[in-house]
Parts: sequence; structure tokens; C-alpha cells
Amino acid sequence: IFISIMGPSGFADQIFSALGMDIKIPSLYGFFGSTLTLSFLSFPYVLLTIRSALINMDPILLEASNVLGVKRIHTIVKVIIPQLRIALISGGLLVALYTLSDFGAVSLLRYKTFTWSIYTQYEASFDRHTAALMSLVLFSTALAIIIIFSTARNRAAYHRSTSGSKRPGKISDLGNLKWLAFLFCSLIFTISIVAPVLVLLAWLIKGVMNGENLDNLFKMSINSITLALATATLVVLISIPVSYLATRHKGIFSRAVERLCFTGFVALALVFAGAQIGKPFYQSFWIMLVCCAILFIPAGIGSVKTSILQISPRLEDSARTLGKSQFMAAAKTTLPLMKPGIFMAFATVFLITMKELPAVLLLAPLDFHTLTTSIWSFSSEAFFARAAFPSIVLLLISAVPMSIILLVQARSSATNQTN
Repeated sequence: IFISIMGPSGFADQIFSALGMDIKIPSLYGFFGSTLTLSFLSFPYVLLTIRSALINMDPILLEASNVLGVKRIHTIVKVIIPQLRIALISGGLLVALYTLSDFGAVSLLRYKTFTWSIYTQYEASFDRHTAALMSLVLFSTALAIIIIFSTARNRAAYHRSTSGSKRPGKISDLGNLKWLAFLFCSLIFTISIVAPVLVLLAWLIKGVMNGENLDNLFKMSINSITLALATATLVVLISIPVSYLATRHKGIFSRAVERLCFTGFVALALVFAGAQIGKPFYQSFWIMLVCCAILFIPAGIGSVKTSILQISPRLEDSARTLGKSQFMAAAKTTLPLMKPGIFMAFATVFLITMKELPAVLLLAPLDFHTLTTSIWSFSSEAFFARAAFPSIVLLLISAVPMSIILLVQARSSATNQTN
């Protein structure tokens, strides 16, 4: 979409020419275009993680800051941001690993990265040794990023340290800043939502006028939804015990398990493992599901762990003193309070899986086609009108469940504030 808007003879060029304006648009290809596109692709992952952390944040520190007469900007810097430390690190780590493993955007924007080179070596030249070596370097880079982000964490508490239950925060009036916030959000909304939707509708109208058909669109949609739902469910089931272990039972073993989950983000080795094992695993739905789960466990752990860190362990201790086992104490106290983090983990993984391309291209069965594979195939051949149909369906399928989850969570938060 950005290529069709900002590229040579794109919509922007056509609009400027129609207005008689001789404006040369910078080339979108290469590093600049890839950075811009990936930024708008991946910022929701940080947004969702921080949003979940803000909803779970205990407002007692903000109230104490206000009572002491601390200015709003100082409260944000000294109170809110430190409480969002884990959410910021988790979201930043997810974006860094996602960018490192991205294939679709960089391939269309002609920016050579490891993922593009690995795919080219594997698909075009069938040179698996070179592809394996590149994958090893990519894995080492991902591991280095994980270590750097891990050192940025601290041992501060993110839950109430005194007695009492957490109360929902109150909505604050931004005052004169609301217009600045409105303009900023409107700009992001226009670039990331309005412009792409308008372009897709233009493509769709052009495709209908040219008699494009919708063959296999329903089947591709079902395949994408099935894979996304199965991956999100599997990731949540894995993330809950791993996150609980990393937060409630800190030690060498728990840190090793958590970091191993993050290093699995680059899982192209499953292609070679599956090829060696052969049927019934190679190019099956199950090995593709396992690969997607390994790829997106960091997304699940980021949201779930942030949620657990904001829950005081004293609740479990109280349940233990009442005769509950450790498992039942966690299930009765901590697990219900983790719902916002679990919802965000499920929604984030569902969204990422719906857009997943490299794993599906390399591991999907021969007759298994998703919306992303068809979009990439048509876009790489410049058949934008054909790519419009699956693109709009992908947008709707991804946006509707996410919107429902966010609206339900917002309504629940508003109800708590009213109570």
C-alpha cells in the first residue's frame, strides 16, 4: 500500500500532477521505506502491552504524587514510566525480534536482510548450507538483542506493597493538551488506517470493474483464522506457566526457560528438521503450528508477565494460609487477575499470526494457502487489484476480534470506575 502511494507513479504523484505541483517524493525503497513501514506495522505490539499495563496499574502512587503537589510531567517521568518499565521492555523486545525476522515488507521494498537472503538461498538456489549458516547468524543476533534487553530489567516491585486491594484509576482531564493528543492520534490513525483503507477500496473497485474473481478466498480466510486461533491458544497455554515461573520462582532455571522461549523466535531450523523427519510432519499443519507458536511465544510472555508482576504475591500467601495448595492458590487468586494480560496476549498473537508470511511460505502444506501468502504473491507481481480482496478480508478478520476485546475491556474498566 505504501509503495502504491509513495512509489513512482503512485497515488501521491498522480495527485500532485493533477494539482500542477512539481514535487519529487523521496524513494520509499531501501532502508528509509523499510523503517517507516515496519514502524507502522509493529507499533500496535507496544501499544497493546502498555495499554494492558496501564489498566492494571494501581493508582495509589499517582494519588500520592498529586497530594504531594508534584507536577504532571514529573509524575509521568518519575511514577508512570518506571511502572511501565517491563511493558516497555517486553514491547520493545517484541518489535526488535519481529523486525529482525520480517520478510514480507523488506522483500517488497528491496532491502536486503538476513530473512530475504535466507529465503532466496533456500527457494531459488536450494543451497541449504548457506541458508543454515545465515540462520545461525540471525539466531546469534536475536540472542544478543535478548541479552541486551534482559540487562535493562530491574528487581523493582510493580504491585502494591502495602495491605489493601487495588482500585481502578480515574480518567484524567488533559486540559489544553487534549488537542495536541487528538492531532497526534489522528495523524497515526490517518497514516496507519485511513490511507491504507482508501487505497484498498480503490484497488477493490478497480478489480471489480475488471472482473476479478474471488476463487478460494473463503478457504484462505478459514485457513488463516484456524492457524491464528490455534497458535494464540497454544501460546497462551505456554506463556502462563513460563511467566509465572519467571516471576514467582526466580532463579537460574526460570531465567534459562524464559530466555530459551525468546531465542526460539528465529525457528527456520524447523524446515530442515521437518525435511529430515519426513512425513507425516514435514509440510503438515502441525509443524507449521508448532513453528508459529515458537515464533510468537515472546508476544505472549510479554503481556502475561507484565500482568503477573502487577499482582501482589501476598494474595497467594493468604490463600496458602487458608489451606489451599500452591496450585489452587495461584488458580484462585492470581489467574483471575491476569485476565487483561491473557486477553492482550491472545489478541496480539492472533494479530501477528494472521499476518505471518515466512513460516507459512516455508512450512505450509502444498494445498494450504492463507490470506498473507496470496497478498504477497499478488503484490510481488504488482497485481494490486487482485491483492485488494484478500487484504480487505485480512483487515476485517484481524480488526473485528481485536476491537471486540478492547471494547469489552474498556467497558469493564469503565464499570469498575463507576462502582
